[in-house]
Amino acid sequence: MRSDRSLNPATEMLLALVRNALWGEPLAADTFSRATDPQWAQVVRLASRGGVTALAFEGVLQLPEALRPPRNLLLGWGVNAQRLAERYRRQEATVGKLAAQLSERGIRTLVLKGLGTSLYYPRPHLRECGDIDVWLFGQWEEGNRFACENGWELDERSEKHTTFVFENILVENHRTLLDEALYTMDRRLDRTLEAMLQQTPCRETVLEGCSVYFPPADFDALFLIRHAAMHFTSGISLRHLADWACFLRAQGDRIDRSAFLRCLKEERLERFAGALTACACLWLGLPQTYAPMPIAPHRKDARRMFPVLLSEKKTCQSSQPLAVLGFKTRRFVSEQWRYRMVYGRFSFPYRVLLSVKSHWKRPDTIFSTTYPPKKK
Repeated sequence: MRSDRSLNPATEMLLALVRNALWGEPLAADTFSRATDPQWAQVVRLASRGGVTALAFEGVLQLPEALRPPRNLLLGWGVNAQRLAERYRRQEATVGKLAAQLSERGIRTLVLKGLGTSLYYPRPHLRECGDIDVWLFGQWEEGNRFACENGWELDERSEKHTTFVFENILVENHRTLLDEALYTMDRRLDRTLEAMLQQTPCRETVLEGCSVYFPPADFDALFLIRHAAMHFTSGISLRHLADWACFLRAQGDRIDRSAFLRCLKEERLERFAGALTACACLWLGLPQTYAPMPIAPHRKDARRMFPVLLSEKKTCQSSQPLAVLGFKTRRFVSEQWRYRMVYGRFSFPYRVLLSVKSHWKRPDTIFSTTYPPKKK
């Protein structure tokens, strides 16, 4: 892949490492031959911020010794990558144990995002995972009772899901697949996604001796785009782009493209989906043959989107209420273009109403810069 002169050296190095880990793209010596220690340190920071620490480290291991980063940095990077891989394997086992216990109650477990998305990667354990997201095929309340009967604290603050801790890992038990309490679009998409799960067989694997289910391709095509779009308006990372690229590479030929594109157009998500796909092709090296739409019309949007995928999420440095309100107001205004890209003609007054609605339901979020707010 040709060098992109618009990128700084650290970003170019990181992307080369990620492409190597994903697709086996050869690492060009001239990309790394002049790398300085500060540039390598920046690569590590970018990888951590982007949720691709283990992926990038896998690429580093393919470099000749002479082109690798300083030993102390390499060792620290390797320790973090190993820790993430171990967490992945622990989470994989935990999902199996949870599914086995739920199965005893006659409940099937569908895994969303994280672990399910990792299966699209050439090496699944290199995909960083956080929480475990499950949908219990309409038996959400039974899942809650299961948690309460086991004495686990159930957090019911979100209308979309409840959470509890199982085997020291946070589990989100989804009542709905998307945030339909806030967005009309999500109410429509939720119905579409549930219909897909009823009409199309889920992928099935066995973990810890129990069947665990993962969504079919048409489901994940819509779900991953909508999930990434939500993060784009609040905090997106390079990992979301890698998820989309790996999904298209692994499952793109199984998508009903005409139905997918029609749904994107109906929900006005085609601009965002086109820009994200263009980013995957232009910077992660996804062959354009896997793209569900032509990327040429979306290059301009992609060039505006891509820096956001690499940037650090802005946070308020003060806990004073007025400072928090000022920070959130400035962020609200400056990020309006992102909402336009996701929602099309998304009026500013309507976005204000959505924000008021959200804070009215959750007044504890008004002076909080984290969601959900930390318990006191």
